[in-house]
Amino acid sequence: DDLCEYNGYSSLITFPARVIEHVSNKKELEEYQYREILFKYKEKIPIEDLRLRFGFIQQFNTYLVKSVLPFIDFSRFKSSSSISNVICHEAESCVFSRIKLDFLQNVLDSTSNHVEVT
Repeated sequence: DDLCEYNGYSSLITFPARVIEHVSNKKELEEYQYREILFKYKEKIPIEDLRLRFGFIQQFNTYLVKSVLPFIDFSRFKSSSSISNVICHEAESCVFSRIKLDFLQNVLDSTSNHVEVT
């Protein structure tokens, strides 16, 4: 989310891959620690490949939200054999945290009852 805020985007889903650039010096890294991976792989992975990988993960997250998450039984998230456990606990590197939070917030909002305070 720091990457989005720094570049003026609301989420990684709307963040354009073309904005991703390698970090050129240590000073830049000190100011924006989330860019450490871009510095670490500067010589090993071409920026175009990083952008393609990011774009793939974006598309995966979009698909997940629209086509998969609505059909997942999250009541079984503690069971290591359930897909909900994988999404919540093991897929951190490819499922955006904001995707999970927004989805769960929508579920809570949709299933809550309005209570009037007297």
